[in-house]
Amino acid sequence: MNNTTIEELEKLRQDLLNKASIIEQTIMLYRSMVQPDVVNDISTEAKSLEINNIPNKYSSYKSRYSYKQKIATILTAENRFLSVKEITEIILSLEPQLDFLEVKKGVGSAKSYMIKDKVLVKYVVGTSNTNSFYGSKNWLDENEQPKPEHMYNENALISVKEDIEI
Repeated sequence: MNNTTIEELEKLRQDLLNKASIIEQTIMLYRSMVQPDVVNDISTEAKSLEINNIPNKYSSYKSRYSYKQKIATILTAENRFLSVKEITEIILSLEPQLDFLEVKKGVGSAKSYMIKDKVLVKYVVGTSNTNSFYGSKNWLDENEQPKPEHMYNENALISVKEDIEI
């Protein structure tokens, strides 16, 4: 297989995923018309977001989503590179009843699959993986640097300890 074929297949795959998402939304809409309990679930979730003063940018976030979907929703809403810690903290702000370690583990696992599937790219600041940020490959410029509008939050950088002697 040549690179052109692989790129065409990747593009086709992305198009199909987008169409599947639209179909899923349509099915939910139809179900809400036929099954009132689905409407109640949706409105309850929306009210929960309002009560917790969740920013409107997370209005498409659903607790029933897989971690992959949650990560994609959060990255889309933030529109910038995020660390696993930042993603975990956002999920916990949206779903405070969840356990920190379980969420971090779920985010880490889903993130790894998304990188493997080339849905996400990893951007490392410095030489340590401690400062790893994740986002869309479209958020990188021709030099593989984050575009200014998608830049990671400098406050999220963790200072890496140098050599320690005992």
